[in-house]
Amino acid sequence: MQVIQNQENQRIAFIRNNIIFKEGDEQVIGIKIGDCFFGKSPRVVGKIINGFIYTLEGEIIGQSMHYAAPNEKFATKEQLTEAWAILSSIDDHACPWITITENWSARPLHEHLI
Repeated sequence: MQVIQNQENQRIAFIRNNIIFKEGDEQVIGIKIGDCFFGKSPRVVGKIINGFIYTLEGEIIGQSMHYAAPNEKFATKEQLTEAWAILSSIDDHACPWITITENWSARPLHEHLI
């Protein structure tokens, strides 16, 4: 599992089996294919580079850290269905080149994905 933290090092989301879940309610907010993030719309939203998640404009929207969770639970049937709907709607899996910055986005991760 990968944990995603914001600029204040607060846990805001996590990735389990390439599904991106919002912290707390475990709502499916996107999927990860390779290093690219896809949200509810069928387009690339961002990319992981050197442990940071960047928007296509190069702004940071999270920091990804590997975490070994004891007793990690499986996704529910509903969560898998939501993730499959996102995956099956994607026509273009290409990730564009991103010029990274050191600037954090004013919008949180989940707003970029939903």
